[in-house]
Amino acid sequence: MNLISAEHLEIIEQSLGRKPKGSYKVERVGSDNKPLVISVLPIVEGKPFPTTYWLVSSKLKKLISHIERDGFISQLDEKIKTDASLKATLISNHENYQNDRKQLAENLVDNDLAKYNEMSWDNLGIGGIRDWDHIKCLHLHYAHFLARENIIGKIIEDEFSLLKNV
Repeated sequence: MNLISAEHLEIIEQSLGRKPKGSYKVERVGSDNKPLVISVLPIVEGKPFPTTYWLVSSKLKKLISHIERDGFISQLDEKIKTDASLKATLISNHENYQNDRKQLAENLVDNDLAKYNEMSWDNLGIGGIRDWDHIKCLHLHYAHFLARENIIGKIIEDEFSLLKNV
């Protein structure tokens, strides 16, 4: 089941350069009503897909790629080591992400549902990361921030004001 309108699907396809696989619904749109983030089912074409929130805005993807390239992940990793409150909030974000993934799994059917139930998802956080003390990818956290709540995404937005660009 796909809850994305034909209009939004066309925009997403243009942005990604391909049809999105496993897409479920648009979670956030920009001021121009173009999709920024979609949710994706946890099993795509019979394979695990732990990325629940997918950033589909080509503008935001490019901006965040520049931020990553400039070493912001390392800065955040250092901050997580020294800020217990930040670390606790990040762990809570991973747990919430897991819960969202479980809820999306309720939309799986037949073999995909069986495949989901066979897997152990308990230690997979945002984007499938196992080490919750580090940042895997800023795109993942920012997408989660736009769809729900994520401290790393909020720090990115507070620092760089990316939403003014979309």
